[in-house]
This record gives sequence, C-alpha cells and structure tokens, in this order.
Amino acid sequence: MKADVKLKTPADKVFEFYTLTPYHMAKASPKYVQSVDLLGGQWGKEGCVYNWNFLLDGKTAFNMVKVAIDDKNKSASYKTIEGTLLKMFKSFKCCIEVSPRDEGCVLHWTLEYEKLNTNVEDPKAMLHVLVDTCKDIDAHLTQQANTQSSPQLQCN
Repeated sequence: MKADVKLKTPADKVFEFYTLTPYHMAKASPKYVQSVDLLGGQWGKEGCVYNWNFLLDGKTAFNMVKVAIDDKNKSASYKTIEGTLLKMFKSFKCCIEVSPRDEGCVLHWTLEYEKLNTNVEDPKAMLHVLVDTCKDIDAHLTQQANTQSSPQLQCN
C-alpha cells in the first residue's frame, strides 16, 4: 500500500523530524499521536527502537518499531517488532522516502505487510493516520519556520 503526500516543508526538515525528533509528533499531531518514546539506541541512529502510542480507529494502539535509516536517500523504515498491528499482521513495516520539490517535498509512504489470515482487511486506517499525521507535521513545521523567521520587536 502506498501514498504520496505533498508538503510545504523542505525535505531535510521533514526527514529530520521523522528520524531525529519523532518525539515531537505528539505536539504536532495530538489528535492521533499520544507519544513516541525511545526504548533503545539513540534518536536518529540505525537500529534504534521507538514505541509509538497512537489512536487507530478511535482506539489506543501501540507499535514498537526497529528503525533503519538511509540519510543519503532520505529514507527510513520502521519494522514492527511488537504491538497492536501484530494482532492483525504477521509482519508490518512502514517506509518513508522524502523527495525534494521546487517548493517543499513529497513524502512517499509504503506499507509492507503480511496478513495473519484472509479475514484481515488491508491497513487503510493505518495509512489514513500516517497521511493525516504527516499533514499535521507539515503545518507544525511551517508554523515553526514562520515563527523563527518573523522579525522580533525589540524594545530598548
């Protein structure tokens, strides 16, 4: 399953957010993300382990992932090693690739999964959460950039 999301934020900033500072997601997209916690390794380093606490279909879910990062290609993968998704899937991995555009970037989402059985639906709800969260993050980063570049009033 795939989705492309056009964002106003430059590719470097988006990639940095997803790999180095995902713990800010709860602030950027509170309607979906409750927290992102580091369980092993270092933020933004190959092999680190994150735990995502989020809402899926209106219910609290968690997803513990092992992270693989390719800085050169601005891509990362998040392989589920424990969590809610493994109740429905034998394996589940979210992959991102951030591609620069003239203005902003495109975030390419790919979901790789194997269902536990034929009764399990495709993870459309998960893809919806990822896309909506991505839009929230873009708004957050755009607002942050505007705040930082705004002239400050100084009083002497």
